[in-house]
Amino acid sequence: RTGDLVINGVTIPESLASDDLLSPLASASGSAIAIAAAINKKTSETGVAAVVNETRSTGFGMTAGAAVTGVLNINGYSTPEITTVVNNLSESRREVVAAINFVSHLTGVEAIDTQNDQQGVVLVAKDGRNIELQFETIDSTESIFKARTGLNPGVFAGSYALESRVEAPVLLEAEDGFDISRARLAAGDYQQNISRLVSAERTVATSATPPEGLSAGDLSINGIAIPASRAADDEVSSTLPTSSVASASAKAIAAAVNSVSGQTGVTAEVYGAFVEGRDAATVAVSGNQTLYVNGTAVTVSMLTTQTAGERAQAVADAINLKTGLHGVEAGVNELGGVTLSTVDGRNLSVWFNSTAVANASEFGLASTYPESAVSGIAGASASTATAATVYGRVTLVSSAPFTVSPGANGYNTDSNFEELGFQPGTFGGEVDEATSKMTPPRTGRIAFQVGASAGQLITIDLADFGKGGPITSTITGDVDNAVQTNKISTRDDASAVLSKLDAVMDKVNATRAVMGAVMNRLQYAMDTLSNASMNQAASRSQIEDADYARASTELAKTQLMQQAATAVLAQANQSQQSVLQLLQG
Repeated sequence: RTGDLVINGVTIPESLASDDLLSPLASASGSAIAIAAAINKKTSETGVAAVVNETRSTGFGMTAGAAVTGVLNINGYSTPEITTVVNNLSESRREVVAAINFVSHLTGVEAIDTQNDQQGVVLVAKDGRNIELQFETIDSTESIFKARTGLNPGVFAGSYALESRVEAPVLLEAEDGFDISRARLAAGDYQQNISRLVSAERTVATSATPPEGLSAGDLSINGIAIPASRAADDEVSSTLPTSSVASASAKAIAAAVNSVSGQTGVTAEVYGAFVEGRDAATVAVSGNQTLYVNGTAVTVSMLTTQTAGERAQAVADAINLKTGLHGVEAGVNELGGVTLSTVDGRNLSVWFNSTAVANASEFGLASTYPESAVSGIAGASASTATAATVYGRVTLVSSAPFTVSPGANGYNTDSNFEELGFQPGTFGGEVDEATSKMTPPRTGRIAFQVGASAGQLITIDLADFGKGGPITSTITGDVDNAVQTNKISTRDDASAVLSKLDAVMDKVNATRAVMGAVMNRLQYAMDTLSNASMNQAASRSQIEDADYARASTELAKTQLMQQAATAVLAQANQSQQSVLQLLQG
């Protein structure tokens, strides 16, 4: 929606189905292609462009059994009839892959055999279109057909990457009352050149459907198995509602990822649980009323003379007075409701005493977002164990591209990979020049060839030190203006300029450090290549050059032997002549 995404202060328009002529019409407006098109309409203003990645569906953990038969519908097209092989999962996957790929030229979707019984068959749309998979006709139940074919029906949307020129800002936010998660992004400042993946929102948990934590075998990062999350790593989440499980919190999952960050090169940051209320109301309720936040009783003073805004502010103030106990911060939003968020990734559970207050709107928490959290903010007893719980998310961060994939459990019924909001793929890295939207795509980048093979490069991104560049513009940006904003005419002005200068010098020093590191890498590469060259030259000399000392010795020896032989022969001839002279005599 217009307002869900604001990039560098510019509001991005709504995504339109008309911008995606590849995905099925019903889901086209929410595809990566449509969202990227909406972002690229404002690239000239934001300096940020979107590039569509391929779409990948998840498979399903397979179990052997009797043969099943059915027809698939992929993006509106029917496949040939599929018949699996009795108790032969690998042959069954081959049958499924062959049938899907038979119509891939129509659907734009290719099937890939994962060669893994726990991961089944994965579907890929390389152009980023949505993948809609349905079982058109089957001779068994859906659960059995999924287990035999390794397919997971549903609608799968692709992902996209945001790119900007070197050192250009990428500030993501949403307008008040709107939701940035509809753009499948997380608010924040992404100016630093690092790779991130924010896990998707998790289903709101209830006492009837408690969540699962991260199990061993659920998640793999850069090929390293992530251990199970532990309740011991989250000692702050409330355990009063049965739907709040400490081992399943974002805090515990982040700790599990960080326990092996030395091997993966990826760290996890918590993205706190979040609830947004709307429409505070003031009915005939007065006096001190109690709201329970993560099991902590919060007393709110209510007056019938309060306006809706005053009531919402009173609730937020009362909650914030006890943030140290329940770990939740509150604020008033533009929709006239109260916004709640956990500060450290702990779980979030809220309820109130329905014997005194009839509706959550009295607390500004009616019609909450996430929508499924409405049932969690409802009337209950003071010691309720049935309240719902909203869980936080996890942000994976690395200085290099990283790969996320399901662990040994794959996509079978024991896996919590998808339920925890993770998605498979490689995240971060340089956008390919063929798909880059920036002009030119490598502004300010120098690449040095440091080896004999293609791809042996050392690159450096050179920041713009010009008067309007991102490094020094804070100080030099007004140099040509008629009225300078940076002046030292007063003590306060001088202090402000010095503060800006400190920030600029920090950027200059950081850039110099990067240059120094690259120079050290280049020097090391030069030394390595020089040593290799010297060694190769010495080897070649030994192979090709003559050993003159040895050759001279051999020549002298040969000449001496020849001269000695000649002398002996001469003496023998002389002896024969002496004998003849004696006979003549």
